[in-house]
Amino acid sequence: MSIDSIINELQSLSKKASSPEQLDDLYADLMIRMEKKFKIPDVITGEWEQENKPVSTVYRLIASSRLMET
Repeated sequence: MSIDSIINELQSLSKKASSPEQLDDLYADLMIRMEKKFKIPDVITGEWEQENKPVSTVYRLIASSRLMET
């Protein structure tokens, strides 16, 4: 799992979902897989974000997509 593959998957999720609830579940699953793969901490600090900028940016994009689309 690379950042590029996550971005590609993120872009395809809305086509796979048949309802807002399913889309939220798909986003949640992707976030959980990112947390495990990239060892995203429970509490994200500014220092962690600076050290992991690409991961942090995509993770926040998914989180904001959950809020906007569900």
